[in-house]
This record gives sequence, structure tokens and C-alpha cells, in this order.
Amino acid sequence: MRIISSLYGILPVAALLATACSADVAVESPQLSVATEHSRFAAGETVRFALDGEADYVLFYSGEVGNDYAYSDKDRIYPVTLETSFSSRLEGGCQLTDILSVKYSTDFSGEYTADAIAAATWTDITDSFVIPTTIPSDNVTSTPSGALDLTDLAAESTPFYVAFKYNIAAYDPDLGNERTNVYIYDFNVRASYADGYEDLVTQATAGWQFVLLGEGYAEDPYGPNSNASRLCLKCGAKPAFDREAWAVSARITPRSEVNTGTDKAVSAKVYYDAFPSSFEHAYTSCGDYVAVFEAINVTADGRKSVICKVPVSVVETSDIEGGGSIGPVEGQTW
Repeated sequence: MRIISSLYGILPVAALLATACSADVAVESPQLSVATEHSRFAAGETVRFALDGEADYVLFYSGEVGNDYAYSDKDRIYPVTLETSFSSRLEGGCQLTDILSVKYSTDFSGEYTADAIAAATWTDITDSFVIPTTIPSDNVTSTPSGALDLTDLAAESTPFYVAFKYNIAAYDPDLGNERTNVYIYDFNVRASYADGYEDLVTQATAGWQFVLLGEGYAEDPYGPNSNASRLCLKCGAKPAFDREAWAVSARITPRSEVNTGTDKAVSAKVYYDAFPSSFEHAYTSCGDYVAVFEAINVTADGRKSVICKVPVSVVETSDIEGGGSIGPVEGQTW
């Protein structure tokens, strides 16, 4: 099938030259009728549309999302649900609890300094996630955090920052409390909508910046780092002083809606094709659809089209009990 975004995207050069040489050629109305063998079809079954007529172009809209004639000239706009999630893993040492917290701020200045961190208002959302308190036996398996709904921020289109705060107590020989590393994977801020989602931020695009607090931390060769696949929060195994590291994201701008644009047609016939006797399409999901065929003639003088609308009911296989034929449906001039 040929997916097209506009009729003029498929006009061949020869046709344009021919019409350009005959500017007084009137546009004739195309002819089109469509029929189907049944009115109901099983999900996954190929629907055969019998076609008759004459036209330069024939476009097909199944009625499914992304290929619906009702959205051929208007954008699909969906409200979004904003969620954030990640997974994490502990490694080494024995400081296994209260070492990681998760926060967000809507008034952080974007200056990655201790003073700017202290001046911002941070909302603690740690309790909304699952944070591991044990080291996995294979030293590989990470724990999914679950997803937190941040839609209120999206509704207000409020920019915000996400921060992971890492806390390590000074090493005490009597306790043997060597530090524990924390690995963050799969960080994501996702805008979900009725027919899909967009990742607004991922681990690879979060732009983590570190602010290190605690005597000697800035000089510690075993400090935190990040790459496209993970964020690592750590320090030397036996820090002499309490340590605190903030990993703060770049500014995140949510959205309250997603515009996926107009739906696109499938080409059933282009200018140089013979008029087809049929067209086939399989519907994978149950539902009631309106299949639309649009026949179009174009010259330098203009454009004329007719459409045929054919109702199609798609059901589970067990629900099929015959079903009357539909057609022919004659085209309506537009």
C-alpha cells in the first residue's frame, strides 16, 4: 500500500506537463461505486472491496486511527497523562536504606550549584516509587520503580526539574558501614495519550548535572557519573565525612496535549494505473468502521472528487453468522 500525505505528492510529472499545455481542459467528474461481499467480517479477515468507475486517482481510508477520512483535514489532538518512572539497583557496601530520594522542583533556577539547590523548593516523591533495600544476588537485576502520575504539571504546562539525591554516612570502622552504590536505569518522563505516547525525557536525554556536598567529595575520584544507559551515584568506599550528591536533570517542559496531525490516505490508484477492480484491507481490531474511497480527477483547471462511504463491522470470529452484502455504494460528488 502507498501511504500519501497529499494528492499533489503523487501527481506524475507527465500529467502536470499535459495539463499545463491544455489550460482550457475542463475537469470531468470521476465515477466510483464500491461494494463488499458482507457487512460483517472477522478481525484479521481480509475485506475485499469491489470497485467500479473511472478516475485519475483513488484514495482509501479504512476508518482506523491514522487512516480515517474524518481526520483527513483536521488534526488529531489528545489530552495527555504525564508519568515518570525508572529502575534502580544497589551495589556493594552495607548502607542499604535511606540513601536515595527522588524530588522535583518547579522553581529551581537551573544553576547547578549548592546555593541554587538550597534556594529551590523540592517536592519529595520518594514514597511514590519502589526503591530496593537489598543487593541482588546476581549483582545485575534492577527493581522497577513503578510510574508516578505528574499530569497536574502537564495540565499547567509547568516546567520542572527532577533530582535524585544520594546520601552516604561517614565510614565508621566500628560499624563497618562501607558506602553502597546506586544505579539508576530507564529514567523516563512520558506523555501518554489515547493512541500512543511520546517520551519527553529519557536517560539518554536527561542531561544530568551533579552537585556534590560534603568535605572532600569534589576531589573523590570515585564520584558519580552517567551515560546514555544509566546514572551511577557513588563515592569512595570509606568516606571520612557524610556525603551528599544531587543528580539534577535538565529543564523538562511538559505538555497538556499532543497533536499527531492529520490522518493519511492509502493510495488505491495513481494516475498511470489502470482502474482497479478491487481493493483489499484487513482490520485487526473489532469495531464499527466507515471505509471511505475518494476518486479524484485533476487538471490545470482544478480538481473534482467523489467519495463512497461503506460501513464495515468487525467482530470476533465466533460472532460471524453470515452477514448481508453491501453495495454497490455510488459515489457522492464533493
